[in-house]
Amino acid sequence: MRSIFASPHASRVEFSHRASDLADGHSRIGRPTRFDVPLRWSGELRHLDPTQKTRPMVDIGRLTRGTSLASGVGFVLALLFGILTPAVLAIVHALSLASVSFDAAIVIAMVAIASITLLAISCRRRLVRISEAIDAIQCSIAIYDESDRLMLGNKRYCEVLGLPPEEMQPGTSYSDIVRRSLVKYLPPDRIEAELARRLTLHQSADGRPADRLYPNNRWERVTKTRLPSGLNVGIAVDVTEYYTLKDQLDMEARRFSALARGAPVGICLVDEHSAIQFVNDALVTMMGADNGEALIESAATFSVDRSEVKSFRGLIARLRTTLAETEVKLDVRGTTRHIIVRKAFVPIADSAGRGAAVSASSAADTAENLLIFVDITKRKTAEARISYLALHDPLTGALNRVAFAEDLDHASAGADMKSPAALIAIDLDRFKPVNDLHGHAVGDELLCRVVERIGAGIPGDCRLYRIGGDEFAVLCPPPSGVNAMAFARTILERLTEPFSIEGSRILIGASVGISSLPSDTDNPQTLIHYADLALYQGKSRGGGTVHAFSPAVLSSADTRRIMEFELAEALENGDIDIVMQPIFGLDREHPLAAETLARWTNRRTGESISPATFIPVAEAANLITRLDLTVFRRAIATYAELTAAGCGFPTLMVNVSVRTLEQCDVVDLVRETLERHGVAGTSVVMEVTENFVIHDAHRLSETMQAISQFGIRFALDDFGIGYTSLRMLADLPVSYLKIDQSFVRDLSNPDHRRQHRIIRAIVELASQLELHVVAEGIEDEATFDQLRELGCELFQGFLLGRPASAAAWSGGKVGVGKGTAAA
Repeated sequence: MRSIFASPHASRVEFSHRASDLADGHSRIGRPTRFDVPLRWSGELRHLDPTQKTRPMVDIGRLTRGTSLASGVGFVLALLFGILTPAVLAIVHALSLASVSFDAAIVIAMVAIASITLLAISCRRRLVRISEAIDAIQCSIAIYDESDRLMLGNKRYCEVLGLPPEEMQPGTSYSDIVRRSLVKYLPPDRIEAELARRLTLHQSADGRPADRLYPNNRWERVTKTRLPSGLNVGIAVDVTEYYTLKDQLDMEARRFSALARGAPVGICLVDEHSAIQFVNDALVTMMGADNGEALIESAATFSVDRSEVKSFRGLIARLRTTLAETEVKLDVRGTTRHIIVRKAFVPIADSAGRGAAVSASSAADTAENLLIFVDITKRKTAEARISYLALHDPLTGALNRVAFAEDLDHASAGADMKSPAALIAIDLDRFKPVNDLHGHAVGDELLCRVVERIGAGIPGDCRLYRIGGDEFAVLCPPPSGVNAMAFARTILERLTEPFSIEGSRILIGASVGISSLPSDTDNPQTLIHYADLALYQGKSRGGGTVHAFSPAVLSSADTRRIMEFELAEALENGDIDIVMQPIFGLDREHPLAAETLARWTNRRTGESISPATFIPVAEAANLITRLDLTVFRRAIATYAELTAAGCGFPTLMVNVSVRTLEQCDVVDLVRETLERHGVAGTSVVMEVTENFVIHDAHRLSETMQAISQFGIRFALDDFGIGYTSLRMLADLPVSYLKIDQSFVRDLSNPDHRRQHRIIRAIVELASQLELHVVAEGIEDEATFDQLRELGCELFQGFLLGRPASAAAWSGGKVGVGKGTAAA
């Protein structure tokens, strides 16, 4: 057989088979090699299942069997005929067995030689044709001897390895050929490892097909078989097109998988037998499962069309029989999820590859289902929230004005004298400072706690409404309106109890007004007005009370409006006077300071109006700033006169509201007043009530800092019952804390031992902040002694001295007497 690298028309033929190999060539060619599409592949070398039945592609035995047999037998016969014939003739001639001339023998021998020559020519032609056929085959064919040296390889084999013919001469070792090929497309550091793998597979030659990537980017399916004679026969088929198509399909599959897994909706693919083929990550998350397998095996309970379905598999089977769009409810870790499931049918192809016709009625049985799960929980929640907010306050959860108007009309229609309806109006006392001192978050939490307490104090048929801000209403429908007064008192008791929010103890109160229908009025709007009037009657008296509407309330409202007018006139006419109450130290001999208190005598009635009455009127009528500045100017002027007369005292304390400190020109007014009367700012302390309203905390701090530049100091009045936070104590230039008299009153009572701890805590806090403490409302010696033991150093109260006029101070008649504390 000629070399595969020689021209198919070459005249020289190299034959390297041993005679023994040719003699039994048919039995040693080996079993046919077959190839099929691989089931799996990995890396550059892909193995196939050797047990897989495959279709024969190339049969080397069949290809060479006839030629080997014909050439082998013919050659032996021709050789015997050509060589032995002359010898036989010679023997016959010698033994005279036959009369054969020598010439005849020569002729016979020449004929035999000619036969041999003709037979050789015939064999050569056959071998040339076989060689051409092998080179023309699109399969790679290679045969190595028992020492793994190349015996035969076709043209395709050379092309696949990427080597020129001169590098693949017969006798070249397999390792050298492979190494030369690997050098052309692998980096140096990978050549030895790949060569070792190739040698291992070459040595095994177990007939199993394996796919390999060669240097020309071609995939070849290689099958190597070791024959009993030791020959290694290898055949390779080009499967590059298959891998190209497979890569394209894999890419499409990856794209679909990426799209499905990254989709914001849940996707589930179900075959025609209801077997789940695929679920994406979004569906796993939506259903609250840990992974896809856990979801498929889930035994969760689902709600479909108001009926329960057990397990996820049961849900899928149920969905295949429902409409194209179905709503599903699922409880995931205590949260109800609302899910819309949409179906899409994927027809199953028949055996001929044609899509099966699918009718709407039989689609679930004859097609795969693509189930799309869309989580609409947020939409459902939003819809419910919208419906809720239409009738409820978003902060506290109480009913709102809209619900109040609807319920009031309904209650009015069913009320009569025997079964009345009642309206309870509630306005919180001292609420606004909570926002200013503790922040709006604490204020909001306080409102929520207020709603909880009110709700717990009214029966189930009464309804609570938040009208706005810190205003609430309770509607008692018939017949609960009969007990409205009892309900109102319960509400007030609950709201006067302290609130504990974020570590702060907050005390508020409430003013409550009641009106009834139809006893007070038969008009719903008038009912609201009457309840408000009753509420404000109690608020004008200091709050913390329950008032039911009566005709007298109407005249009271008129009286309030008259008081506002007369107070404005009093400020205009200078009718506001001052008194000063002394403040003593531990020695109690000489006053160390005095607090200035406002007094008003009504010019029309001659009545002395209590500050507890006219100060709230001034605040409501926006007269408080005028009142503060009037008292401040009068106090500075009086203090200058007393000092000049030698009857002064070290420190003058003057009350001022936050609203006054928030005025743009207050700093200039304070400076002008001090300069006009020649009073040093270091002698003045401004008392700011602790339950003040702060509209702009930053601006207030700047104003107080500016005033403090004159030497004026600040004190927090009524400390302990309002809403001062440590943040405000740190930010504002405060020098004094005045303990409210509610902590001092009945201090000697054994049942009030807790007040001792509160006062001691205030004193220790003030000490740490380097603040002075003033105890107010001291009316007996026992209280004084206990306050002194608790660490107080400054004292104020009727025990030590009553408020006195400037004349009494200048005459040295600041007396000491007994009585109740006065503002």
